[in-house]
Parts: sequence; C-alpha cells; structure tokens
Amino acid sequence: MLLGVGAAFAVASPASAAVVSGVVKVEVESADDSRTSKSVTVECPDDKKVINAAGYITDGNGSVAMDDIFPDEALESVTVTGKETDAYGSNWRVKAIATCADEPVGLEWVWAVSEEDNSDDWKRAEAECTGDNTLLGTGATIRGGAGEVALDLIVPNGGRGVAADKVTVDAFELDPFSGDWTVNAFAICADPLDGQQVLRDATTSASDNDGLRVACDEDQVATGTGVELVGVTGEVVIDDVFPTDGSPTVAPTATTVYGQEEDGTPESWYIQAFVICADA
Repeated sequence: MLLGVGAAFAVASPASAAVVSGVVKVEVESADDSRTSKSVTVECPDDKKVINAAGYITDGNGSVAMDDIFPDEALESVTVTGKETDAYGSNWRVKAIATCADEPVGLEWVWAVSEEDNSDDWKRAEAECTGDNTLLGTGATIRGGAGEVALDLIVPNGGRGVAADKVTVDAFELDPFSGDWTVNAFAICADPLDGQQVLRDATTSASDNDGLRVACDEDQVATGTGVELVGVTGEVVIDDVFPTDGSPTVAPTATTVYGQEEDGTPESWYIQAFVICADA
C-alpha cells in the first residue's frame, strides 16, 4: 500500500528540558441520543498543548465506531467523531480525551494520508517525526467512509526501552463501499525525553468484545496511546482507546482499549494496547 503525502508543522518551543512536565488529562462527552453521527471537542488549558488524542464510545454495542480522533494543527484541542455503522435505534455517546502538557521542546504536528482509491477495502497511513524528534502521542481520522469504514490499528513503533518515532494507522471497510475514502495518521512529536519507551499487552482470543489496560513503569507518565485489532479485518470496531489513571490535575499512567464485534463473527481475534511512556 503506497502512502500519500504528509506534512509537518512545528510549534514554537520554549527552552529545552529532558522531562515532560505538567501532564494532565481532560475530556468532554457528547449528548446521549440516537443520532447517526456526533462529534465532541475538548480543549487543553490555555497554558498547555495537546500531546495525544484519544476517545471512546459508550453504549454503541459494536454499532458505532470512532471515525475521527483528531488533534488540531495548533495542538490546542482534540475532536472525536462517532458514526453508526448500521442503523441503531438506541442512545449512545462519544467522549473526546486530550492528554495535555507544558509545551515540550521541538513540539510538532505531523500528518500523513493514504491514497484515495475505491478499489481497496483497506488503507494505511504512516506519520513519522522529523529529524531526531520522538513520538509523544497519536491521532487518526477517516475521511469519506460514511460509517462503512472503521479504524483497525493506531500503532506506535518502538518498544521497551526504545522511543517511538512513527505511528501507523490502518482502516478497513466494514461492508463493501463504492465511494472514495482515506485514512489519516497524526504523530505528535518533540525533542527526545528521558525514559521514553512503548509498552504493550494483548488479550487472549476474544468473542463478542474484549479489552485491557497496559501501564507505564513506576515513576513514568503516559504521554500517548495506541491500539490494534488482530485476527479479523472489518468485523470488529475499536470502541475505546484512552489514557487512564489521569485527571485535569493528575498525569495518566496507562492506556485502556476495548473492541466490539460489529455484526458478530466466528473468527477468533484479540486486541492489543500500547502506552507511550516517559519519565515524570
């Protein structure tokens, strides 16, 4: 799968520091009703910048997928959109969650888009930090899918003891879709921080729905999130991917993810959670 063009936009930065500071989690929830699509935006406090975009669906029961998990270019807000994948008469709601921090040195917003080609039922975009910058957090959006396309993975590279510098985003059609659509990946990057690493965990084979939490090491904060559905394509929606154990005054230290089958599938599948960590 060929990737489309990308872009990087630097945000003016203060003096250098090796430790991320002032990390908090803020969130806003939509109305609880039965609309086919709804969006909600959360803003960071005035003195902070977005370092990760996340969200989740409540009461979607596999019939609602997150279509946008979008950090704006100025890194001031996060918008999350949920769309019904099939007609769904029950009430549901969507929550937008921003991880915010004092502005890190070298902060940048990097964007990449897949090809727009209606002959493919899946697409990939990869957003990579520039220069020596490393990945703080992630985001992903679908454009043009009309609720028939769902995110399948938002995965940072890196590993235990290894900082990430790229995020890969895949999306699959849930049902055959004749229109053009693209998937977009967003990397939020900055100068390297002490202790940066990516930790992961996975469930065993699931049916209907499954989720888990993965935490940073002691004395670390969670700067970013990631998620991957494994074993099926176009049959399960990402219901949740969000930072946990944080608040508007406390830094998050973990990622929680949750997947739900859209129409039911006999195939075995599991879900992986990723947390991007740095020393506090």
